[in-house]
Amino acid sequence: MFPQILAVLTGIGVPILLAAGGYILTKKRERDAELRTEKLEHYKAFVLSLNGILEDEAAPETQRSFSQACNNLNLIAPQEVLQCLHEYKEEIRSGNLNRNAERERKLCSNLFQSMRRDLGVNPRDKSQLEITLWSANVKAK
Repeated sequence: MFPQILAVLTGIGVPILLAAGGYILTKKRERDAELRTEKLEHYKAFVLSLNGILEDEAAPETQRSFSQACNNLNLIAPQEVLQCLHEYKEEIRSGNLNRNAERERKLCSNLFQSMRRDLGVNPRDKSQLEITLWSANVKAK
């Protein structure tokens, strides 16, 4: 009698466990995809605001937009991205008397690389990817 009950319970329990496991894994993938989409939106907003503060394009409203985008990254970006962001902001801040264009480019590149890693966008070769920003050289009004 016991082997029959065990067989019935196994026949019922295994499919239920498999279904539950599949459901949990599917939900986890969905949450990960939603989080990745949310991060991408925040990163896009940050890059858009960064375009507004490039040299000779900065206006008070673009400075505020940049500050807001940086603050929003505190909600969603991992520690590596936030550390790179902090280092970059320290370099580009107006009060930095030792501002260095080469260091600024390097820190900006590090920031973008950390954001790309967070999104799972990695170069195929593992050499250092250098990212540079383009400026339209339009004076702020």
